[in-house]
Amino acid sequence: MAGPGLSPNGLNAAVDLPITGGEQYTTLEQFRPYLAKRAYGIVQPDVGWCGITEAMRIAEAAHRYGIDLCPHSWHNGLMAMANGHLVAALHHPRVLELCMIQGPLQWGMLSGQPVIENGWLLFPDSPGLGVDLAENVEEKFPYIEGHYAVQVER
Repeated sequence: MAGPGLSPNGLNAAVDLPITGGEQYTTLEQFRPYLAKRAYGIVQPDVGWCGITEAMRIAEAAHRYGIDLCPHSWHNGLMAMANGHLVAALHHPRVLELCMIQGPLQWGMLSGQPVIENGWLLFPDSPGLGVDLAENVEEKFPYIEGHYAVQVER
């Protein structure tokens, strides 16, 4: 892979603000060229796309290159909890990115909303991801064919 931003002397090296990206990638192999060239200051895999195990592989590789990880958590409350567990397992945890415009899918699909206190997501002392799906979640949020993204006008 070659292209803009992949040079070790590219954009990430030229600015004081870390360049983030990679949320569209689902495997470590897709991240490797960017890690090797240090094209990103922060990589952003998404557990909802790549899974927890692959996200941990990406995190370990990024750590070896001295690159931080902040998951791209942009889907719903269940995926926010999964991405939050990923952050908690990192060598140098940063933050958990949360989409604040998800509407009812953000927390409505869960039996209760996790506690967010002073900007920190607190994990329940429960097995698994620490949350349960809401009753009748399939009826509340039926599958709808098409793209999940919604255009937001500002």
